[in-house]
Amino acid sequence: MRAAKIIDGIVDNIIEVDSLDVFPDLVDAGDCCIGDLWNGSVFSKPPSIPPSRIQIETAIQQSLDLFSQAWGYNDIASACTYVGDPCDKFNSEAVVLRKWRSDTWLQVETTDAEILAGTKPYPATMEEALSILPHPPVRPS
Repeated sequence: MRAAKIIDGIVDNIIEVDSLDVFPDLVDAGDCCIGDLWNGSVFSKPPSIPPSRIQIETAIQQSLDLFSQAWGYNDIASACTYVGDPCDKFNSEAVVLRKWRSDTWLQVETTDAEILAGTKPYPATMEEALSILPHPPVRPS
């Protein structure tokens, strides 16, 4: 049977035992996981911790950079250096990527203002934070 070792109300370890009498303080683990909460009678999941502002901004920057890399650029910043390039292909891609970068960070500023004004809640998950961003652009032909 699965047994949970509880320390300070948190599942610290789960082990297989023949009986709960093997070690003191073991409880039937059921389907709980390490890190779950134990109130003395039932297990529950711990509250999720929202992503920090730095984590969100880092994820946004990484998504901009990764998308630009898929188009062959080192990152979004290097892609934007091609705006005004005499090569039409590089110039048109750079214009599209630069606009997307600007639209993305403007959306972040708008959302920040809404959160500070109390009209929008702070995102509970990274997925929620990233869901407000503009869709990636279509590559010009």
